[in-house]
Amino acid sequence: MHVLWFKRVSRSICTFVFLFPILGISAGTGGMLKLSAAEGLAVKLPMRPDAVRFQDEILPLLSGSCTACHNQKIHEGGLILDSVKAILTGGDSGPSVVPGKPVESLVYLRASHRLEDFMPPTDNKVGAKNLSAEQLGLLEQWIQEGATVGPKIERKPIAWKSLPLGSGGVLTVAMSNEGRLTAAARGGRISLYNTSSAELLATLIDPSMVAADMPVPDTSHRDPVASLAIAPSGDLVASGSFRTIKLWKKIPPARLLELADTAAATAIDSTAIDTLTVTGLTDGRLILSDRSKGTVVRTINAHKAAVTDVEFSLDGAMIFSSSRDGSLRAWKTADGTPAGELIRTGEVHSLALVSGGAQLASAESDFVIRVWSLPLPPAPVEGIAPPVVMPLKELKGSTQAVVSLTEMPVVAGQLVSAGVDGVVRLWSIETAAVLKQFAHGGAVTGLSIRADATRLASVGTVPGIKLWDIASGQLVLESKGDIRIADRLKSADIALILAKENVEYSKAQVAAAEKAVLTAAEEIKKTSEAMAAAEKAMAEKTEAVKAPTLAKSEAEKAAAQSTAAMPVAVEAHAAAVKSAAAIVAALEGATASVAAATKTVEVSPGDAGALETLKAFQAAAAAATVAKTATDETVKQATAHVERSKVKLDETTKKLAEAVKAFDAAEQARKQAETGLASAKRAVEFAQQASKQADLQVPLQKTLQTQVEATLVAQDATQKQVTQENTASEKPLLTVAFSQDGSLLVASGTDGRAYLFGGTDAKPQGIIDGIGDGRTLIDAASAKQILVAGGPALAGIWNAASVWSLERTIGGEQTPPTDEDIADGPPVDIVTALAFSPDGKLLASGGGHSSRSGEIKLWNTADGAFVRGITTPHSDTVTSLEFSYAGDMLASCGTDRFVKVHKVADATLVKAFEGHTGHVLGVSWQANGRRLASAGADKVIKIWDLVSGEQQRTIAGLTKEATAIRFLSPSEEVLAASGDPTVRIYNATSGGTVRQFEGAVDFVQSIAVDKAFLVAGSQDGKLRIWNTATGVIVHTIEPSAAPSK
Repeated sequence: MHVLWFKRVSRSICTFVFLFPILGISAGTGGMLKLSAAEGLAVKLPMRPDAVRFQDEILPLLSGSCTACHNQKIHEGGLILDSVKAILTGGDSGPSVVPGKPVESLVYLRASHRLEDFMPPTDNKVGAKNLSAEQLGLLEQWIQEGATVGPKIERKPIAWKSLPLGSGGVLTVAMSNEGRLTAAARGGRISLYNTSSAELLATLIDPSMVAADMPVPDTSHRDPVASLAIAPSGDLVASGSFRTIKLWKKIPPARLLELADTAAATAIDSTAIDTLTVTGLTDGRLILSDRSKGTVVRTINAHKAAVTDVEFSLDGAMIFSSSRDGSLRAWKTADGTPAGELIRTGEVHSLALVSGGAQLASAESDFVIRVWSLPLPPAPVEGIAPPVVMPLKELKGSTQAVVSLTEMPVVAGQLVSAGVDGVVRLWSIETAAVLKQFAHGGAVTGLSIRADATRLASVGTVPGIKLWDIASGQLVLESKGDIRIADRLKSADIALILAKENVEYSKAQVAAAEKAVLTAAEEIKKTSEAMAAAEKAMAEKTEAVKAPTLAKSEAEKAAAQSTAAMPVAVEAHAAAVKSAAAIVAALEGATASVAAATKTVEVSPGDAGALETLKAFQAAAAAATVAKTATDETVKQATAHVERSKVKLDETTKKLAEAVKAFDAAEQARKQAETGLASAKRAVEFAQQASKQADLQVPLQKTLQTQVEATLVAQDATQKQVTQENTASEKPLLTVAFSQDGSLLVASGTDGRAYLFGGTDAKPQGIIDGIGDGRTLIDAASAKQILVAGGPALAGIWNAASVWSLERTIGGEQTPPTDEDIADGPPVDIVTALAFSPDGKLLASGGGHSSRSGEIKLWNTADGAFVRGITTPHSDTVTSLEFSYAGDMLASCGTDRFVKVHKVADATLVKAFEGHTGHVLGVSWQANGRRLASAGADKVIKIWDLVSGEQQRTIAGLTKEATAIRFLSPSEEVLAASGDPTVRIYNATSGGTVRQFEGAVDFVQSIAVDKAFLVAGSQDGKLRIWNTATGVIVHTIEPSAAPSK
């Protein structure tokens, strides 16, 4: 049995590194591994002539069972299984596939259950199932063929099914910089709204999808739109969906046609029931035109002097005109023949049909408004005095010339007048009384009333336009000046605020750097003093250790001597004892011999030899006795010497211990002093380094301060210049008219421009340039078309509607997939994030392969060309992007739980912020570029310091995911949305709630905000708009039906 050894790791789905023998594999020819037929799952090899393809055959089956734990984000055992290269590279144990050898490939062995720790485990948490016999056969075949990408095949466009109309919630919203335009996506449809009025301005339509006869009309994308962005210019919208980015361009208002023979017009009116327009000229003629063609229907020689006003009857059958020659005349529209006249004694400035068209009002040179019965009397016959015609009513009260009259819509019997005295008056014709007055503040030259009789607009010598609420008589709004300059001024104001903030920040940095220099100097002094003290202590402790060292040495010597003397004494004692024992034995022997010899002498008293022997033995005994006495003394002395040596040894040992203890204490103190000295030296070095850094920072920060101060000076000059331009653009407007549907208010002066305002709130909507000098007449040609006349040029019809067209597509939902990601190719999957650079030249797109890799690409907005990509910006899908205010950095976040910042110029990483425990769904810059805010699926908002790279604050308290976030420029307030559903403004510094916006009832998916309005899109498909300052909801926009094409 062959055994392969691997490192064992924690069990999960498809973990390929382990320590376990391969079971059921036996040695074959050449040492090859063979599978046991009795082991594992069933395998069914495919019967096919063509090679297996990785991208569309192998990867899908691995994705179903393996890549949940083996992807770019999660790669247990170091193994990634989402590309051929990664599979061949393998993990901690090496390649997971051996090309051409399935039975040696861990992926196959584990998947087919021929190797323990099967894949996927039976207890996996994601519901992954075993590969089928067919799938295992396909895997085996692919490995046997060499485990390659496989042959290229013809990629066919994706066949899409249509999304149901209005399907899904509002996944993404965007607002233009100036806040006037809001874009919202529901399913595959993108709707553009006027933010302040909630009017639907346009639905973005891809002509190719209309041409393809899509079952659902008026569709922007085939797949749900996941991201939107509006360029800073406000005239370019970017939208993203599956593999697709679309750029939609606003078509500037254009002149559709001219009305022939209408130069030098002084009055104009159009019928709402057909396409006729009548123009009065300076030479007294009336030109009846077909405005659908621009052709002249007929010319009427109506007056001897300039025409001052014209008006069609309600049914369009009659034309009424007035003139400086003092005449009021009626004409039949059908043939231009006279239908009556009145000759007044002075100039008639204006006229108006009143009382349902039964009466005619005229404003005359004596400041009186007269109301006449219709029809007008016929023209007098020459030689016959005309009958005297008396007015039905005379409305008196104007103190100067009345130049404009108009009937009050809806309410019969009321008339509105305005003139040089600067007062707009609402009259009751029946009583000839003024019902209400509106003080314009200067001479009024133009007047218009909305068809529903709720709003009145006046223009005149006071710059701009005033919109009045008729019911209350209150001023709704006064608008003046060029909105484009006003937008520039708003940007300049923000830039000036930021410049001032940057100067203060820079001053603080300089102060901090200077303080750091002083602190560093103090620290050097302090550490130097500490080092001197440490050196002194070191010297003292070194000196102090000398005596204990000497004492220790002497004690060691004495102890050594004592130790050496002890065995000598013991040995001498032992020798003495031994000698004493020998003498005792000799004495005992001599004594015994004496006793024996004595007995012999007693037995043989006369035996001389015995006697001699006895004497000898007695002498020996006496000698032994003497020797014993001597040896006993020697033993005694040796014993005493041993005792003395022992005492000496104990004494020297004790002294040595005391000397060692004293030495150890002194040495420990020396070592501590040495450590303290080393620490003091390091502190001095650190202080010196800090001092050098501080010394470098001061000139650097001062240089930066000089730069930001120069920027402030320049920005202040710019702001003042733009302020002057804005003031200069506040010019008088001379004429005004509501569109027929009342949604638009158009005014003009003498600068060759038509100014567009909201019909409800008079908020500026745009400007049409180039309408011609002296174009002082405005009329509503249709709901979104205006008729401009006056001056030397011909009258013309202009399109004032919001018209958008698809400018270009990057990629496309039908783009065939590729085997590998192409660096400069189209998006690889759903475009989940879009952001324009502050100058509008770059568009950043974000997305990526889920659980595999994130993608960020930069595109040129002018031609859609690829600029650069950021290599591996995230390990999982990118969810949000935002450029810094300066445009030099790009912030991103993703489902890998990271917030990252890259340089735009070269795509290098600046900072990576980690701290969220779930997907990060939104990121936003504070305008000063020093802080970011992020919103997470972990139900928190985090504030990050870009300078330090640290997390400043976590704002908790949400009960569901924080889905989107935006800083309110240029403040430190941050707007966040959640699935709770809540929309709140927080203070980024304190974390406190500033304001909560009530009204959302379903999961809030996306938000957009400016100083005036906050917009949020919810899962219920509704778009809600709040007043940012008050938190009051002002509009709820329901999903709309498809508009007609």
